[in-house]
Amino acid sequence: MNTYGPSNIVIRLQSSHIPAKRRLSKLNADYSRKKKQTYTTLINESQVFEEEEHSDQEEVHWACHTQVLYLESPYFASLLGDNFGDSKSNTTYLPSSIIDSTAFSRIIHYMYTHEIQQPKSLKELCDMYSAADYLGMDTLCILLAKRLTGTVHDCVCYCQTCISAVPELFPFCRTRSLQLQDEKMAILMGKVITILTGDPKTALSTFWTTRHMARLLQQLPQDISQALSHKVLHRVNKSNAIESLYACFNASNTLSTNDPLLSWSKPLHATLTSIQSRATRTIARHFDYFCSQYPALLSCIDGITYSFEFLEYLLLHILEDQMDCSNVGVFYKGIVCDLISRHAVQYNDQVKHILN
Repeated sequence: MNTYGPSNIVIRLQSSHIPAKRRLSKLNADYSRKKKQTYTTLINESQVFEEEEHSDQEEVHWACHTQVLYLESPYFASLLGDNFGDSKSNTTYLPSSIIDSTAFSRIIHYMYTHEIQQPKSLKELCDMYSAADYLGMDTLCILLAKRLTGTVHDCVCYCQTCISAVPELFPFCRTRSLQLQDEKMAILMGKVITILTGDPKTALSTFWTTRHMARLLQQLPQDISQALSHKVLHRVNKSNAIESLYACFNASNTLSTNDPLLSWSKPLHATLTSIQSRATRTIARHFDYFCSQYPALLSCIDGITYSFEFLEYLLLHILEDQMDCSNVGVFYKGIVCDLISRHAVQYNDQVKHILN
């Protein structure tokens, strides 16, 4: 016989409109050192995870021990009361609208072993966090929050994994931080927003060229989608206008290749158009500075950075979109006196043709 004896409580999920309230109570209690052995025995005896037909539907249920539930979860401690040890056999229901069956299986595993099974997807990890929070398991929530942050590489990375995972994580963090005042998810949401909008020259050519980001913008309320676009837009300034415009150039080319019929990329194009306009307006306003002092444009003229296709793209939008009677003299001086006169231009017919 294992440490706790036969299971004396059955947990089932059922459809319910129970609000997703957090912790009913807190409880400090000693933990059994032999729970892992107990859990292994239960698995071998097929006692922990079972399936059966109920009301013509397949229903999952878990046979557990009230002592373990009482010690591990303040929710169950409050539910079972002080006389949990006297429980013979009973059934407790949890709302299936809040607790996912796969997530709860992993939580039961954690209760008996204090080991977190590796989820197969980001959604499973989010579901497990939601369930743990509902059950008041603070320590597990902290561990899972760290797992979530680690999954997106602490929101400082632009790798392929993060490009898909970060937009998927945003709605989860936003919902929990706003509706449940979840501080851990509020912190993570701040990091997500920063990586999506904080650095236009990098974010635009990575996150803002993917289906994941397009799907996020379409799923969010319109005001929230616009707020994200405005955040990255307002990051464009004199010190990064050239780089941001180059990111728009690359992102537009990528979207034209990946979605030539605009079947899913319209919200991304809308953001890129706004940023392109702001960047060219900023460059036009300080055109003399960019033509004589700013290294990024000068090195592009010299054939060191970027490409001549981008140079043509930049000048085309500057001259067509931003030139008027108030700045035509500045544009002429910048192009003729500062750019065409550069030594490298005299030996490059392509650049000379673009500037002329």
